[in-house]
Amino acid sequence: WTVSYDAATTTADLQARINAGQAHIYLAAGTTFEGTVYMKNNVTLEGLEDATMHSIHLNGASNVTIKNITFEAAGATMAYSLRSETGTAIRNANILTGNKEVNEKTHAARNITIEGCTFQGNLKEGAAAIAFTDQGRKSGYSGNITIKKCTFNTKGVGYDIYGYYCGYENFVIEDNTFSSEFAQGGHIFLGSYASATPIVVKYNIFEKVSTLGDAMYTTSNST
Repeated sequence: WTVSYDAATTTADLQARINAGQAHIYLAAGTTFEGTVYMKNNVTLEGLEDATMHSIHLNGASNVTIKNITFEAAGATMAYSLRSETGTAIRNANILTGNKEVNEKTHAARNITIEGCTFQGNLKEGAAAIAFTDQGRKSGYSGNITIKKCTFNTKGVGYDIYGYYCGYENFVIEDNTFSSEFAQGGHIFLGSYASATPIVVKYNIFEKVSTLGDAMYTTSNST
């Protein structure tokens, strides 16, 4: 007995289904969706076996689930603003809010679940697998975010999860496996005003670190 899915097969097909308001969209097994997909409200994207994506822009959406999808780090081409002690730099991400390309639009994303996804491959310089960035403050901060049961296994310079100005509601990082190798950066970065109530980091496995500081970095303005 085989289940048959009406699954998206190209990036254009996937974007059309999102734009049309389809609530639950499957990604065809063994298919790579290149380029960037722009999300809308009330959508679940679920990958069938070996479905692979490059980049999702959350685009100010709410009530979004991204499930069982493999993301190739080299496809992280959506630019965001990264703040650091040395200034501002432009970096890339596979899944993000905030974007220099759509700088004047709504960015804050609410009620987002990223579950059972795999992030793999070689990161470009400064890239992140998932980035909730300061650009969201144009319309209030992103919040009620859950990242769970994901596997992070990338190589290069960057972060697995980057949070900056994502300060409302809950931010849960739970039951993930972090085995990425970084020349610079780290697994979890919580920058200024990453002050969700609460931030919960629990039941995660960090395979290649020896201290908490190696696993997660927070700035003075995060709680």
